[in-house]
Amino acid sequence: MFKNMSIRLKITLWFAVALLIALSITYFVIITISGQVINDSIRSSLVEGVGHNLSEVEYLNVVDAQNINEFDLYISHEGGFLELNSNFLDESNGVFTSLYDSDGNLLYGENPIEKQSFVLDFTDGEMQDINIDSIKYYVYDRKLDNTTENGLWIRGILSEHEGAQQIEAISRWSMIILPIIFILAVTGGYIIVSRLLKPLLRVTQAAKSIEQDGDLKKRLKVGGGKDEVHELANTFNSMIARLDESFDTQRRFTADASHELRTPTSVILAQTEFSLEKERTPNEYQRALRVVQRQGKKMANLINDMLDFTRLEMRTQEYDMFNLNLSELVSAICKDLALIKENDIEIKSNIEKDIYIVGNKELISRMLINLINNAYRYGKISGTTVVELSQDDKQIYLSVKDNGGGIEKEEIDKIFGRFYQSDSARSSQGAGLGLPMVKEIASLHHASIKVESKINHGSKFTIQFNK
Repeated sequence: MFKNMSIRLKITLWFAVALLIALSITYFVIITISGQVINDSIRSSLVEGVGHNLSEVEYLNVVDAQNINEFDLYISHEGGFLELNSNFLDESNGVFTSLYDSDGNLLYGENPIEKQSFVLDFTDGEMQDINIDSIKYYVYDRKLDNTTENGLWIRGILSEHEGAQQIEAISRWSMIILPIIFILAVTGGYIIVSRLLKPLLRVTQAAKSIEQDGDLKKRLKVGGGKDEVHELANTFNSMIARLDESFDTQRRFTADASHELRTPTSVILAQTEFSLEKERTPNEYQRALRVVQRQGKKMANLINDMLDFTRLEMRTQEYDMFNLNLSELVSAICKDLALIKENDIEIKSNIEKDIYIVGNKELISRMLINLINNAYRYGKISGTTVVELSQDDKQIYLSVKDNGGGIEKEEIDKIFGRFYQSDSARSSQGAGLGLPMVKEIASLHHASIKVESKINHGSKFTIQFNK
């Protein structure tokens, strides 16, 4: 059931549970702390009440009639009089105060537990307690000095029930206020979550629309923002853009491959039909078979190049990387390819010794061979191709330079496209996958490629490896 809930309800439910736990803990803390605070408060009230009355009692040997205060109370005691000021409070805020002589006789005031409290001796300034009928009473005594020979005592009594009533009131109000807070918070949380998830709902609707229409040109629009939902939408848009680009690339690749394979297929079919129309001479059969063989090799090379390029582009194969002596590898390849002397082109090299990179030997070899073959194909007849390898503090530079016809400026960005050839007149010399493969190999090694070209002066391809 929980799994089938919407995210909005799940978040609200989790929030409600967390809030309920928090409010329960809050209620427990309030009651606990309130009990302790109130307990301390009533004890302080008892001490304060007794201390207040302590200064309101005075012993007089003789009472002058002219100085009698009609609001004060006079009690005959031990040949004199006790004057109780009108401010003497025998009961205030639950504190009962009473005046005793040294023998424990009540002289004035009120003590609701007088008989039971006398199990406790008078102790000056010490808080005592006694339980009567499951109710705790606090007892606090203070002695009046300089009143009579034996002294007088003021005893204060305060029931813990006074604090219990306050705690009960706090608990009652908490039970009313906390549920209201819970309901308001959950309702507000639900509304806030609903508003926050509106962009996510728009993302879902847009994704469904893209799925139904199959239109990868559409994008998710959730407005401005930098929160997680907007980040999700931007990531989703980037993913759709990459999928759209991949599908476009795949379509172009299929179309280009079909176009490249159409010519050799048509030639092979034409030669076989020509040979089967009627009896041919052995020489005619041989010529037809050579054409078929040549076109078959071209198709095989094209298919192999396509498979290799696809594996590189899709990263479907793991390539082991080792610490290579690039100087030795480049030098060996230059020596081998110099023996070909295609179009009577001479290969020269300028290679700095002991330059190392972390890479795949077969792929690096393939990359350099493709660049040199490209120089052979488009270089000047009887010209020169120069291979250079150098380094500085940050990068390693591998370049191949020819002195051919060069590349038009507007074509430089196109030459790394699959099956693209800048010189259509020489299209039969290659399938147009050499440079795209060079770019993919460089990318696999986290290297960049730079092209410099000038018409009738040749081109220079430079691979830059990071150290």
